[in-house]
Amino acid sequence: MESVSSLSNLKSNYLVSVACDIRFPTLLITRNKIPEYQAKIRNEFPNLEIDLSGLAGILPNPPAELNEWIFTSKDNNKKIKVNVNRLVYILSKYPGYNAFKADINKYLLEFFKLCKIDRYTRVGIRYTNDIPLEKNDLIEELLELFNPVISVDVIENHPPYQFQSEYRWSSDKYKITLWNLLIKDNLGQYTYRIDIDAYTEIEGEISKVNSIIDNLHKELLSVFKENIKKKFIERTKG
Repeated sequence: MESVSSLSNLKSNYLVSVACDIRFPTLLITRNKIPEYQAKIRNEFPNLEIDLSGLAGILPNPPAELNEWIFTSKDNNKKIKVNVNRLVYILSKYPGYNAFKADINKYLLEFFKLCKIDRYTRVGIRYTNDIPLEKNDLIEELLELFNPVISVDVIENHPPYQFQSEYRWSSDKYKITLWNLLIKDNLGQYTYRIDIDAYTEIEGEISKVNSIIDNLHKELLSVFKENIKKKFIERTKG
């Protein structure tokens, strides 16, 4: 079985979305700090929208504390979502873990300092990988490269053209969700998605966030490793 460290040597990066989600006790002062926060990040995140889509048709005039402010970078690769109890950082192009973590410190932890938030209630990260399938024999390639959550017997006896599976479990510290999807686009091309989310709801001090993210990152890499086979590593390393 491949070591987690060996995954960093893969020739291709299949990540299409990487997210860090940090939640904290509801704090209404965050609304008042949005202008100051915008001023700090405006050069890199010039676009701002206020999202109330989740409340459409529910509340005709939603109160301001339910707003979600969404800052978007110039190239649309980075997003920061802020509301009164949650801060989310999303990337569509993954620059590597060290750069990702540096951004979290630069943009998210800076916001906590600004609002004097010293505790979190939940920390999570999510990695979404989309891997194109190349062979004419879809099932052969699927089982040659991956260890899907769905039963191999089911795949072999009832060859799918699409599927979606979801598996959730808990460890002592973390809760993890794994999604496996076989996706067919309008051109008939297939993609295999390995989508993994891990988080902790053990409350703690904001100063501990970096070490928690390190541990969650290792957890996600371990789950990804369990979902791939040696053939995938060989193909990806070229």
